[in-house]
Amino acid sequence: MNYIKRLLFLTSIILLGASAQAAEDRGGGGQSRNDSPDRAVTQERTAPQARPVRPAKASRSKAVRPARPSGKVNQAQAPRSAPAPNQSFEPVQRSAPISKQRAMTVKRSAPARKPAPVQRSEAVQQPYRAPAATSQPAPVRKPPANTRPYDRQRLTNLGVRTIPKPITTHSEILQTDRTHSVIRFPQTGPQGKSLQGSLVSARKFNNGTVRDQMSVVIQPSFSVRLDQERSGENQRDRNYWHSDNGFYYNHYIDDWGYHWYGWFRGNQYFWTRYYNRRWWWYDPDYDRWCYYQNNNWYWQDPTQQGEIYVYDNDSYISLDFNFQN
Repeated sequence: MNYIKRLLFLTSIILLGASAQAAEDRGGGGQSRNDSPDRAVTQERTAPQARPVRPAKASRSKAVRPARPSGKVNQAQAPRSAPAPNQSFEPVQRSAPISKQRAMTVKRSAPARKPAPVQRSEAVQQPYRAPAATSQPAPVRKPPANTRPYDRQRLTNLGVRTIPKPITTHSEILQTDRTHSVIRFPQTGPQGKSLQGSLVSARKFNNGTVRDQMSVVIQPSFSVRLDQERSGENQRDRNYWHSDNGFYYNHYIDDWGYHWYGWFRGNQYFWTRYYNRRWWWYDPDYDRWCYYQNNNWYWQDPTQQGEIYVYDNDSYISLDFNFQN
Protein backbone atom coordinates (compact mmCIF):
# COMPACT_ATOMS: atom_id res chain seq x y z
CA MET A 1 0.00 0.00 0.00
CA ASN A 2 2.82 2.39 0.72
CA TYR A 3 4.22 1.74 -2.70
CA ILE A 4 0.95 2.65 -4.33
CA LYS A 5 0.60 5.83 -2.31
CA ARG A 6 4.08 6.91 -3.29
CA LEU A 7 3.37 6.16 -6.92
CA LEU A 8 0.21 8.27 -6.84
CA PHE A 9 2.01 11.14 -5.09
CA LEU A 10 4.78 11.18 -7.70
CA THR A 11 2.29 11.07 -10.49
CA SER A 12 0.41 14.10 -9.15
CA ILE A 13 3.62 16.07 -8.83
CA ILE A 14 4.61 15.26 -12.39
CA LEU A 15 1.20 16.32 -13.63
CA LEU A 16 1.36 19.62 -11.74
CA GLY A 17 4.79 20.36 -13.15
CA ALA A 18 3.64 19.59 -16.65
CA SER A 19 0.67 21.93 -16.28
CA ALA A 20 2.85 24.75 -15.01
CA GLN A 21 5.21 24.35 -17.90
CA ALA A 22 2.30 24.47 -20.29
CA ALA A 23 1.06 27.68 -18.73
CA GLU A 24 4.44 29.30 -19.24
CA ASP A 25 4.50 28.27 -22.87
CA ARG A 26 1.10 29.84 -23.43
CA GLY A 27 2.17 33.13 -21.90
CA GLY A 28 5.09 33.28 -24.30
CA GLY A 29 2.88 33.25 -27.35
CA GLY A 30 2.70 29.49 -27.79
CA GLN A 31 -1.03 29.34 -27.14
CA SER A 32 -3.04 27.42 -29.63
CA ARG A 33 -5.41 29.27 -31.90
CA ASN A 34 -8.40 27.35 -30.71
CA ASP A 35 -7.30 27.82 -27.07
CA SER A 36 -7.48 23.97 -26.78
CA PRO A 37 -5.12 22.19 -24.47
CA ASP A 38 -2.18 20.34 -25.93
CA ARG A 39 -3.12 17.12 -27.63
CA ALA A 40 -0.15 15.31 -26.23
CA VAL A 41 -1.10 16.34 -22.70
CA THR A 42 -4.68 15.35 -23.35
CA GLN A 43 -3.64 11.93 -24.62
CA GLU A 44 -1.43 11.49 -21.60
CA ARG A 45 -4.30 12.33 -19.33
CA THR A 46 -6.95 10.26 -21.04
CA ALA A 47 -5.19 7.24 -22.58
CA PRO A 48 -4.67 4.59 -19.99
CA GLN A 49 -1.40 2.81 -19.96
CA ALA A 50 -1.63 -0.42 -21.98
CA ARG A 51 -0.83 -3.48 -20.04
CA PRO A 52 1.32 -6.11 -21.65
CA VAL A 53 -0.69 -9.13 -22.75
CA ARG A 54 0.55 -12.30 -21.33
CA PRO A 55 1.25 -14.98 -23.88
CA ALA A 56 -1.37 -17.69 -23.90
CA LYS A 57 -0.39 -21.06 -22.75
CA ALA A 58 0.14 -23.54 -25.50
CA SER A 59 -2.56 -26.16 -25.97
CA ARG A 60 -1.84 -29.50 -24.52
CA SER A 61 -2.69 -31.15 -27.85
CA LYS A 62 0.38 -32.24 -29.69
CA ALA A 63 1.31 -30.14 -32.69
CA VAL A 64 1.45 -31.90 -36.02
CA ARG A 65 5.00 -32.08 -37.17
CA PRO A 66 5.57 -30.91 -40.72
CA ALA A 67 6.73 -33.50 -43.22
CA ARG A 68 10.45 -33.69 -43.58
CA PRO A 69 11.89 -32.72 -46.94
CA SER A 70 13.36 -35.47 -49.08
CA GLY A 71 16.86 -33.85 -49.02
CA LYS A 72 19.04 -33.40 -45.95
CA VAL A 73 19.02 -29.87 -44.42
CA ASN A 74 21.91 -28.49 -42.36
CA GLN A 75 20.34 -27.56 -39.07
CA ALA A 76 23.19 -25.11 -38.33
CA GLN A 77 22.46 -23.07 -41.45
CA ALA A 78 18.67 -23.08 -41.11
CA PRO A 79 17.71 -19.96 -39.08
CA ARG A 80 15.11 -20.29 -36.47
CA SER A 81 12.20 -17.88 -36.74
CA ALA A 82 11.99 -15.83 -33.55
CA PRO A 83 8.70 -14.36 -32.45
CA ALA A 84 8.15 -10.70 -33.33
CA PRO A 85 8.63 -8.21 -30.45
CA ASN A 86 5.56 -7.14 -28.55
CA GLN A 87 3.58 -9.79 -30.47
CA SER A 88 0.46 -10.61 -28.62
CA PHE A 89 -0.99 -14.07 -28.59
CA GLU A 90 -4.65 -14.67 -28.21
CA PRO A 91 -5.61 -17.56 -26.01
CA VAL A 92 -6.56 -20.66 -27.98
CA GLN A 93 -9.86 -22.17 -27.05
CA ARG A 94 -9.62 -25.81 -26.32
CA SER A 95 -11.93 -27.87 -28.48
CA ALA A 96 -14.15 -30.24 -26.67
CA PRO A 97 -13.68 -33.95 -27.29
CA ILE A 98 -15.45 -35.32 -30.34
CA SER A 99 -17.73 -37.43 -28.27
CA LYS A 100 -18.83 -34.39 -26.24
CA GLN A 101 -19.31 -32.25 -29.36
CA ARG A 102 -21.57 -34.86 -30.88
CA ALA A 103 -23.45 -35.04 -27.65
CA MET A 104 -23.83 -31.23 -27.66
CA THR A 105 -24.85 -30.86 -31.32
CA VAL A 106 -26.85 -33.98 -31.99
CA LYS A 107 -30.13 -34.11 -30.26
CA ARG A 108 -31.00 -37.32 -28.69
CA SER A 109 -33.80 -38.94 -30.60
CA ALA A 110 -36.62 -40.36 -28.70
CA PRO A 111 -36.40 -44.12 -28.25
CA ALA A 112 -38.28 -46.01 -30.93
CA ARG A 113 -41.46 -47.56 -29.77
CA LYS A 114 -41.57 -51.28 -29.93
CA PRO A 115 -44.35 -52.56 -32.19
CA ALA A 116 -47.16 -54.19 -30.45
CA PRO A 117 -46.83 -57.97 -30.49
CA VAL A 118 -48.90 -59.63 -33.20
CA GLN A 119 -51.47 -61.93 -31.85
CA ARG A 120 -50.84 -65.38 -33.19
CA SER A 121 -53.88 -67.28 -34.17
CA GLU A 122 -54.01 -70.90 -33.27
CA ALA A 123 -52.77 -73.08 -36.12
CA VAL A 124 -55.41 -75.40 -37.45
CA GLN A 125 -54.00 -78.53 -39.04
CA GLN A 126 -55.52 -79.01 -42.45
CA PRO A 127 -56.12 -82.50 -43.77
CA TYR A 128 -53.50 -83.67 -46.27
CA ARG A 129 -54.63 -83.47 -49.83
CA ALA A 130 -52.62 -85.23 -52.47
CA PRO A 131 -51.85 -83.09 -55.49
CA ALA A 132 -54.22 -83.65 -58.32
CA ALA A 133 -52.70 -85.94 -60.89
CA THR A 134 -52.50 -84.31 -64.24
CA SER A 135 -53.94 -87.00 -66.40
CA GLN A 136 -52.51 -86.51 -69.83
CA PRO A 137 -54.21 -88.38 -72.60
CA ALA A 138 -52.15 -91.18 -74.01
CA PRO A 139 -50.83 -90.40 -77.45
CA VAL A 140 -53.04 -91.90 -80.08
CA ARG A 141 -51.02 -94.34 -82.12
CA LYS A 142 -51.70 -94.18 -85.79
CA PRO A 143 -52.69 -97.62 -87.08
CA PRO A 144 -50.48 -99.19 -89.73
CA ALA A 145 -51.31 -98.63 -93.35
CA ASN A 146 -54.05 -100.72 -94.97
CA THR A 147 -55.39 -102.06 -91.66
CA ARG A 148 -58.96 -102.27 -90.41
CA PRO A 149 -60.32 -102.49 -86.85
CA TYR A 150 -61.60 -105.66 -85.29
CA ASP A 151 -64.51 -107.17 -87.26
CA ARG A 152 -65.92 -110.35 -85.75
CA GLN A 153 -68.16 -111.19 -88.67
CA ARG A 154 -65.39 -110.81 -91.19
CA LEU A 155 -63.06 -112.99 -89.14
CA THR A 156 -65.71 -115.69 -89.03
CA ASN A 157 -66.07 -115.58 -92.81
CA LEU A 158 -62.30 -115.99 -93.19
CA GLY A 159 -62.46 -119.14 -91.10
CA VAL A 160 -60.60 -117.73 -88.11
CA ARG A 161 -61.39 -119.96 -85.13
CA THR A 162 -58.64 -119.07 -82.68
CA ILE A 163 -56.08 -116.29 -82.54
CA PRO A 164 -52.47 -117.46 -82.76
CA LYS A 165 -50.19 -116.75 -79.85
CA PRO A 166 -47.84 -113.82 -80.46
CA ILE A 167 -44.20 -114.51 -81.24
CA THR A 168 -42.40 -113.35 -78.12
CA THR A 169 -38.84 -113.77 -79.39
CA HIS A 170 -38.06 -110.92 -81.71
CA SER A 171 -35.41 -112.83 -83.64
CA GLU A 172 -37.98 -115.45 -84.67
CA ILE A 173 -39.88 -112.85 -86.71
CA LEU A 174 -38.71 -112.77 -90.29
CA GLN A 175 -37.56 -109.25 -91.14
CA THR A 176 -35.45 -108.34 -94.12
CA ASP A 177 -35.38 -105.20 -96.20
CA ARG A 178 -36.97 -105.05 -99.61
CA THR A 179 -33.72 -105.84 -101.40
CA HIS A 180 -33.36 -109.13 -99.49
CA SER A 181 -37.06 -109.98 -99.78
CA VAL A 182 -37.37 -110.54 -103.54
CA ILE A 183 -35.73 -112.93 -105.98
CA ARG A 184 -35.39 -113.38 -109.74
CA PHE A 185 -38.04 -115.68 -111.05
CA PRO A 186 -36.77 -118.56 -113.20
CA GLN A 187 -37.33 -118.32 -116.94
CA THR A 188 -37.50 -122.06 -117.61
CA GLY A 189 -39.19 -124.90 -115.76
CA PRO A 190 -38.51 -128.62 -115.41
CA GLN A 191 -36.57 -130.17 -118.31
CA GLY A 192 -35.81 -126.70 -119.66
CA LYS A 193 -39.34 -126.01 -120.80
CA SER A 194 -40.64 -122.46 -120.75
CA LEU A 195 -42.88 -121.60 -117.85
CA GLN A 196 -46.48 -120.72 -118.49
CA GLY A 197 -48.47 -118.91 -115.89
CA SER A 198 -48.80 -115.68 -113.92
CA LEU A 199 -47.71 -114.60 -110.48
CA VAL A 200 -50.49 -114.50 -107.87
CA SER A 201 -51.30 -110.89 -106.99
CA ALA A 202 -50.48 -109.72 -103.48
CA ARG A 203 -54.04 -108.37 -103.21
CA LYS A 204 -55.59 -111.77 -103.98
CA PHE A 205 -53.44 -114.06 -101.91
CA ASN A 206 -56.44 -115.76 -100.31
CA ASN A 207 -57.55 -117.35 -103.55
CA GLY A 208 -58.12 -121.08 -104.01
CA THR A 209 -54.76 -121.77 -105.67
CA VAL A 210 -52.80 -120.54 -102.65
CA ARG A 211 -55.06 -122.27 -100.11
CA ASP A 212 -54.95 -125.62 -101.87
CA GLN A 213 -51.17 -125.55 -102.22
CA MET A 214 -50.51 -124.50 -98.62
CA SER A 215 -52.80 -127.24 -97.31
CA VAL A 216 -50.33 -129.74 -98.85
CA VAL A 217 -47.16 -127.91 -97.81
CA ILE A 218 -48.00 -127.90 -94.09
CA GLN A 219 -48.48 -131.67 -93.95
CA PRO A 220 -45.89 -133.29 -91.65
CA SER A 221 -44.98 -135.93 -94.21
CA PHE A 222 -44.31 -133.30 -96.85
CA SER A 223 -42.19 -131.30 -94.42
CA VAL A 224 -39.97 -134.39 -93.84
CA ARG A 225 -39.56 -134.74 -97.60
CA LEU A 226 -38.41 -131.16 -97.95
CA ASP A 227 -35.89 -131.56 -95.13
CA GLN A 228 -34.30 -134.52 -96.89
CA GLU A 229 -34.06 -132.62 -100.18
CA ARG A 230 -32.41 -129.60 -98.58
CA SER A 231 -29.61 -131.71 -97.19
CA GLY A 232 -28.28 -132.29 -100.71
CA GLU A 233 -29.26 -128.95 -102.29
CA ASN A 234 -26.81 -126.34 -101.03
CA GLN A 235 -25.58 -124.45 -104.08
CA ARG A 236 -26.51 -120.78 -104.19
CA ASP A 237 -28.15 -119.11 -107.16
CA ARG A 238 -29.33 -122.47 -108.56
CA ASN A 239 -32.88 -123.73 -109.18
CA TYR A 240 -33.75 -127.25 -107.97
CA TRP A 241 -36.97 -128.46 -109.66
CA HIS A 242 -39.29 -131.11 -108.21
CA SER A 243 -42.69 -132.48 -109.24
CA ASP A 244 -45.57 -133.91 -107.27
CA ASN A 245 -49.14 -134.90 -107.87
CA GLY A 246 -50.66 -131.96 -109.72
CA PHE A 247 -47.95 -129.31 -109.22
CA TYR A 248 -44.27 -128.38 -109.58
CA TYR A 249 -42.09 -126.66 -107.03
CA ASN A 250 -38.66 -125.03 -107.16
CA HIS A 251 -36.08 -124.88 -104.35
CA TYR A 252 -33.81 -121.85 -104.73
CA ILE A 253 -30.99 -120.51 -102.54
CA ASP A 254 -30.21 -116.84 -103.12
CA ASP A 255 -26.84 -115.11 -102.76
CA TRP A 256 -27.43 -114.49 -99.01
CA GLY A 257 -28.21 -118.15 -98.26
CA TYR A 258 -32.01 -117.75 -97.89
CA HIS A 259 -34.14 -120.74 -98.92
CA TRP A 260 -37.02 -119.99 -101.27
CA TYR A 261 -39.79 -122.25 -102.60
CA GLY A 262 -41.74 -121.50 -105.75
CA TRP A 263 -45.09 -123.29 -106.12
CA PHE A 264 -46.44 -123.77 -109.66
CA ARG A 265 -50.01 -125.01 -109.90
CA GLY A 266 -52.07 -124.74 -113.06
CA ASN A 267 -51.42 -121.38 -114.68
CA GLN A 268 -50.42 -119.56 -111.47
CA TYR A 269 -47.45 -119.59 -109.12
CA PHE A 270 -46.25 -117.84 -105.92
CA TRP A 271 -43.13 -117.84 -103.73
CA THR A 272 -42.63 -118.48 -100.00
CA ARG A 273 -39.76 -118.83 -97.56
CA TYR A 274 -39.14 -121.42 -94.87
CA TYR A 275 -37.77 -119.85 -91.67
CA ASN A 276 -37.84 -120.93 -88.03
CA ARG A 277 -40.28 -123.82 -88.62
CA ARG A 278 -42.79 -121.49 -90.29
CA TRP A 279 -43.76 -120.63 -93.84
CA TRP A 280 -43.54 -116.94 -94.70
CA TRP A 281 -44.87 -114.86 -97.59
CA TYR A 282 -43.71 -111.34 -98.48
CA ASP A 283 -46.27 -108.64 -99.30
CA PRO A 284 -44.29 -106.24 -101.53
CA ASP A 285 -47.02 -103.58 -101.54
CA TYR A 286 -46.67 -102.91 -97.77
CA ASP A 287 -43.23 -104.41 -97.07
CA ARG A 288 -44.54 -107.06 -94.65
CA TRP A 289 -43.64 -110.66 -93.97
CA CYS A 290 -46.69 -112.79 -93.10
CA TYR A 291 -46.59 -116.30 -91.67
CA TYR A 292 -49.04 -119.09 -92.47
CA GLN A 293 -51.05 -120.75 -89.69
CA ASN A 294 -54.53 -122.32 -89.47
CA ASN A 295 -55.30 -121.72 -93.16
CA ASN A 296 -54.65 -117.95 -92.96
CA TRP A 297 -51.78 -115.50 -93.31
CA TYR A 298 -51.02 -113.43 -90.21
CA TRP A 299 -48.87 -110.36 -89.78
CA GLN A 300 -47.45 -109.42 -86.38
CA ASP A 301 -46.37 -105.80 -86.05
CA PRO A 302 -42.64 -105.92 -85.20
CA THR A 303 -42.91 -102.70 -83.19
CA GLN A 304 -45.94 -103.86 -81.18
CA GLN A 305 -45.70 -107.41 -79.92
CA GLY A 306 -49.35 -107.72 -78.94
CA GLU A 307 -50.81 -106.53 -82.24
CA ILE A 308 -51.60 -109.24 -84.76
CA TYR A 309 -53.50 -108.80 -88.00
CA VAL A 310 -55.01 -111.34 -90.34
CA TYR A 311 -54.55 -110.91 -94.06
CA ASP A 312 -57.77 -110.20 -95.98
CA ASN A 313 -56.73 -109.69 -99.61
CA ASP A 314 -56.88 -105.89 -99.90
CA SER A 315 -56.45 -105.17 -96.16
CA TYR A 316 -55.44 -106.48 -92.72
CA ILE A 317 -57.97 -106.93 -89.93
CA SER A 318 -56.96 -106.34 -86.32
CA LEU A 319 -57.47 -109.26 -83.95
CA ASP A 320 -58.90 -109.23 -80.44
CA PHE A 321 -57.38 -111.68 -77.97
CA ASN A 322 -60.79 -112.14 -76.38
CA PHE A 323 -62.12 -113.42 -79.69
CA GLN A 324 -63.71 -116.85 -79.47
CA ASN A 325 -66.01 -118.49 -81.97
